Parts: sequence; C-alpha cells; structure tokens
Amino acid sequence: MTQATLKILYGPPGTGKTWQAAREAVAILKPGTPVDAVSKVHKELVASGQVLWVTFHPSYSYEDFVEGFRPEATDKGVLYTPRPGPFRLACASVTKSAPPGQVFYVGQDLKSTTGNEYVVIAASAESVVVRNVKSGKGYNLETPVSMHVIERLRQMGYSPGDLSLPGSKHAQKVVIGEKVGIDTQTLFGMTGPLRAVWEYVESVLPKTQDHRNVVLVIDEINRADLSRVFGELITMLEQDKRLGQEEERRVILPYSQISFGVPSELHVIGTMNTADRSLAVMDAAFRRRFEFEEIAPKPERCAHPYGDVDIPAVLRGWNKSLRALVSKDVEIGHAYFEVSNLERVSERYGFEGSVDGELRAVAIVLRKSIVPLLADTLRNDWALVDLVLGKDYVTNVDGFIDHVVDTDLEARAAQIVDMSGLGVPAISNWWDPESPSWNPDKFRKTFSQAASS
Repeated sequence: MTQATLKILYGPPGTGKTWQAAREAVAILKPGTPVDAVSKVHKELVASGQVLWVTFHPSYSYEDFVEGFRPEATDKGVLYTPRPGPFRLACASVTKSAPPGQVFYVGQDLKSTTGNEYVVIAASAESVVVRNVKSGKGYNLETPVSMHVIERLRQMGYSPGDLSLPGSKHAQKVVIGEKVGIDTQTLFGMTGPLRAVWEYVESVLPKTQDHRNVVLVIDEINRADLSRVFGELITMLEQDKRLGQEEERRVILPYSQISFGVPSELHVIGTMNTADRSLAVMDAAFRRRFEFEEIAPKPERCAHPYGDVDIPAVLRGWNKSLRALVSKDVEIGHAYFEVSNLERVSERYGFEGSVDGELRAVAIVLRKSIVPLLADTLRNDWALVDLVLGKDYVTNVDGFIDHVVDTDLEARAAQIVDMSGLGVPAISNWWDPESPSWNPDKFRKTFSQAASS
C-alpha cells in the first residue's frame, strides 16, 4: 500500500506555496500529468471531491474541522445535529459510494421485515424522521432515527435483528446500550423505526466499496492552534494507525458518537508562511508526523528582461539585507514579480504595450505590495525599509522614502528632545506611476541600487 503523504510546504510570502500545493496534489493523484495540463486536472480533481481545500485561521476549531453541532430548521423547530467538517468529509471521500443517510426522501415508504410500516416525513444526511402508518399500537407516532447510531451499531458488528430482543433480555439490552453510548430505554424504545431505516440502508449500500486517494490541502496551516483543531486525531494521522493497518486506531467522536478512523488513502498537504509573527510554536507532536519542504524565493523566476531593470538581481539584494537584519523567514518571494502577475497589474492599470508600461507595473507592485510588507516586517522603521530598498546612508543617495519633519515642532524641541528618526515617512510622487510627476529614469536608477549579484 502506498505511504500516505503528510507534508508541509513552508517559506516566506510570495514564494508560491499555495501554487506548489496544488501541483503536489495533482502529482499524488495523477502522476505524470504534463505541466501545461496541471491547472485543468487540479480543477477536475477539486470538482470530483478528490482534492479538498481549507484555510486555517486563529479562531478555527475542532468543531469547524472535524465535526460539531449545527442548527437545522425542522417542522419541530430548530434542532442541533452533528455536522461533519472538512476532515471527516475528506475521509469519507476515499470511497466512491454514497455514505449512509443520503438515500432517503420525504414521502418515502419503509417496511421492515417484521411487518412494521412507516413513511419518511423529514430526511437529511444525518437523520431521518419516520411516522408509523400501520394501524394498531404506535399508530401515527413520529420517531427520529440518527444515521450516526446506525453507523456505530454497524461498526460494532451488530445487525438490524440484534435489537429485536424481548423484555426478558434486559441485561443484554443494557450491555448494547452501554457499548453504543445511548440510554437503554431510548435505544430500544425506537427499535421498530430504527430497524426499518437500518434494513433499507443495508439494502442500498454496496457490498464492496472502491477506494481512491484523496488529498486534503490546508492553507495557512500554522495560523490555527493545531492541538485544538486536530485533537486526538493527531495520533491517527500516522500511517501504521490508519484503517486496515496493523496498529489501526479508532476513536469515538464526541458529537456524533460514531467509531471513527483515518483511511490510509488520505493525504494531507499544508502550507506555512514563516513570516507570520502572530503564530504560536507549532505543536511538537504534529510536527513529528509531517515532513517539511522549504519553498524558498527563486529570483530567477522573476520577469527578466522587464522594464529595462534587473528584477532578479534587485530581489536578491533585498533578501540579502532582510536575512542580515531579521532572518530568512521574512524574505520576499518571487511571485510578486513573475511575468503573469506583472501582466495582470499592467492590464488592470492600463500600462500595456511599452517598456515604460512594464516599469510602471514594477513600481505599482513595489508601492502597493512590497513597501507595506517591509513596513510590517520591520515594524514601521522606515529608515530600515529604505535601507533594504537600496538607500545608501553614507553617500546619502536618494532612496524611495522621504522623512518629513515638522519644523515648528523641531524648533520647539530645541536640544531637549531628540527628533532624529521622528520624521513622518512620505512616499514621493516621482515614483508614482499614476502621477504626472512619474520619473521613469529616476525610478529605474533608484530601484537598481539594491541589486546584488
């Protein structure tokens, strides 16, 4: 059996981690796919349910990811029923057959082998409500039947007839109730409807199930509290703990109360932005179960030649400075300056058709993406921002950032208050490609000051 992939792609912003995750998913499910067909195949796999995407965030929880109670409007009011999250859906997607419960419709007639007759008055993937339509005891009685209870009984090896026990078998009933985790009186008080629904489920379920590989892609995986989101399932991600393996593990899920295991066909790929300073340290137990692959900036993938500037050399220079000032975790990725992104910018702003238009697109990306990113990374120290962008404070050659000081305030401060570094950063119009003051020659020169071989 193929080893399940558990991988995290990590690196600074703009290195194409999400892009790479989609290609990893295609490589797992459709190895040998031609490069020019990857995007099309990926869309088809998402549509077929073989690739599922989810994005983590700080408030993401177990109830969002695995399962949790969700309100459902019924003719009896609002009911709170357990609903599967992306992880359970991904695990269910490894089989090509419909899961139990997605076979009923309102108005459907059910008849059990014991002769009881019912009609379905409400149906969902999680539960069915049936009304007794056979005259006699219990006529017109409405009973809800949970698909989770049936699934749990099936997984424990019971069959529909096992619940048809006489009153003298009370001790046996108690044992079954305790195993299932449901009050004995409640469980055996709905034996008739439960048996009718269960027998129908058994009749439509395929005797064998075809399995397929499924990839769950978790974008921004380190932005959530992973121990809180995965809970006890962290252990079950290991290959030898998967269903069908020698050390198979199952748990009883807290809301649906079904016995649950992780199939061997489930692969998980995560992306992790190393520049996100809002993150807590990744759970060590989680980290041990994944392999990590660095997705580093690739300056050679930047557009070149473009706008008559050496963008790859400039990106190398910026990242050299960032590694020295902070760390490699906050470098700038190549995706900002790839041809496809710059062309989108050119089209959006109407810059197409000339070298000057290409240069204006570069200026837009620098002004609206790179400078805000650097300001955040360097904690709004604008002198450092300018330094990274190529400013030479020895020769005092012009940079991209002007520091405007309030002269009246400076005069009142005299020598008592140190006003150095308190200037308000100003981004000049001469490198605003939408301004009449746009100076392409000065921009080209200043942009190239950071270039590194």
